[in-house]
Amino acid sequence: MENFLLYILKSAICLSVFYLFIKAFMMKETFFSLNRKVIVTGLAVCMILPLIKIEFDKSSPLQEPLYAIEKVLTPAAPILTGTPLNIEEAGNITNNTGTIYIDRNFNLVNIFFVIYIAGAMINLIWLLLSTGRMLKLIKEGQKVDHDSYRLVLTDKNINPFTWKNYIVISRSDYIANKEEIISHEKAHINHKHFIDLLFVELILSIQWFNPSIWLLKRELKTIHEYQADKSVLQSGIDATIYQLLLVKKAVGASSYTLASSFNHIKIKKRITMMLREKSSKWTRLKVLLLLPVGLLTMYAFANPRIEDNSMAELSFRFDTKDDPKFSLPLKTYKRIAAKYGVRGKDSTRLHPGYDMVGYGKDTIYAVFSGTISKSDLARRTYGNYIIIKHDNDLETLYAHNSVNLVKEGDVVKAGQPIGIIGNTGRSTGEHLHFEIKKGGEAIDPASIIDFEKKALR
Repeated sequence: MENFLLYILKSAICLSVFYLFIKAFMMKETFFSLNRKVIVTGLAVCMILPLIKIEFDKSSPLQEPLYAIEKVLTPAAPILTGTPLNIEEAGNITNNTGTIYIDRNFNLVNIFFVIYIAGAMINLIWLLLSTGRMLKLIKEGQKVDHDSYRLVLTDKNINPFTWKNYIVISRSDYIANKEEIISHEKAHINHKHFIDLLFVELILSIQWFNPSIWLLKRELKTIHEYQADKSVLQSGIDATIYQLLLVKKAVGASSYTLASSFNHIKIKKRITMMLREKSSKWTRLKVLLLLPVGLLTMYAFANPRIEDNSMAELSFRFDTKDDPKFSLPLKTYKRIAAKYGVRGKDSTRLHPGYDMVGYGKDTIYAVFSGTISKSDLARRTYGNYIIIKHDNDLETLYAHNSVNLVKEGDVVKAGQPIGIIGNTGRSTGEHLHFEIKKGGEAIDPASIIDFEKKALR
């Protein structure tokens, strides 16, 4: 879930940057076909770009804001309280001391996700209602077939619009301005503007909360009208008569969501664009500015890489190379997504360990030598989890594993593989939840392990 929300956020940022570029550099130029292709291609790139995984050795100030947001969205393991319950009632796990814990955390990410889904559903319902009204109007109208389109005449007082290969027009407009209006609407059909609108509506259903996609949709429909106006004038229709018609039809009901309407945008902008001199061919080179903008955005989305440089630093702590006293649970990992500590105002909401995000199906290693006291599955909390009993009344716990490689009673050494990182149990992203317990109570792992230096304290 959090990975999806992070993708939505990154694509929203990309769309916002893209809109600013389009508004600043492209919308005043008369290369309507080029502008249309740039917007449609840019929309697709903005939805794909966040899916491209790039990593750098070190993070930069440009990456830090997104990296901070990603850490917030990255799921922690369940936040546990020490409230004893009956195991049948709780449905949660028990540690080897017999204490049963229950999750009392309501993840903020879940709230965001519910709000997002609710908004997406409302937007979808609105789209379906709008499309339904349009299809009903087409169904009820009188249809006249032509070579490249179907004319739909209606007695209702509507503004002319095009949907797929249908041109819908009121009888009064058909009698008064048949040639100009049909010429305009045929241009929408010939340019296949319907496909653009369907594509942008698909993205809008995902990015409904983002003002940039609504503004980009408006700019795309504006370019559609520019293209249609240009086709009308090139067909030989008198420009003055056509412009007077635009002024006459300036006031009217808004178009249907998936339709190209005759009076979609402000008439002043359309007439101004008709009178504007053709842009210099050199202005097309502005499009090349998108390349550094795209590369900069990709760099901002990149994740810092944490390499495993621990072996040299840990070597002095090993008795021999074959029998180390200590190993990190993940020898290579992206980041620490959550640490030990109290969360929120409720002092009972304790996150009892560290959440470590890896690079994929990373191997989990025993931190210290010991005996496997638990290797089990708790579907509603830890998923596949392992508890190792060590000397000095210490235990280590490894949770949300995709696979446990050990069984209860096994004796393991520090650095021995015991599992594979996963997303089982109550987890919303692939990670390792790691705890250290003393006398059955979780303690801060950082009190024993220096995760930054990858060494024992």
